[in-house]
Amino acid sequence: MGHRIDVALMVKMSIPDAEVIVTDKDESWVRSRKTKRVRAVADDVMYPSLPIYQGASLIYSLHPPLEIIPAMQALARNVRADLLVVPVADEREAFHRGNWESVVVDGRVVAWKMKVTS
Repeated sequence: MGHRIDVALMVKMSIPDAEVIVTDKDESWVRSRKTKRVRAVADDVMYPSLPIYQGASLIYSLHPPLEIIPAMQALARNVRADLLVVPVADEREAFHRGNWESVVVDGRVVAWKMKVTS
């Protein structure tokens, strides 16, 4: 979710068989980011179109506004996908409660994951 098509392209290159979809509520941004490897779709996570996310095993977002996190959690639960969030550095405290697990790389917390799938 969000404006980081570059990250979505890296995910696609790392996992060629994965379907990678980028969503953003800004339709003009989506139209300008069409690629052959990654599908870009206009959608608002606050009022998501569930068919876009059905079958997803992971939903991720880089630096989302804290106010949309509950909607992202609800969406992930609804489609039974894990949720990975890389928060802005000064907003990490918000992830120290609930069912969030830290993702640690080289001894440093780089993201937070809410595991939904089993």
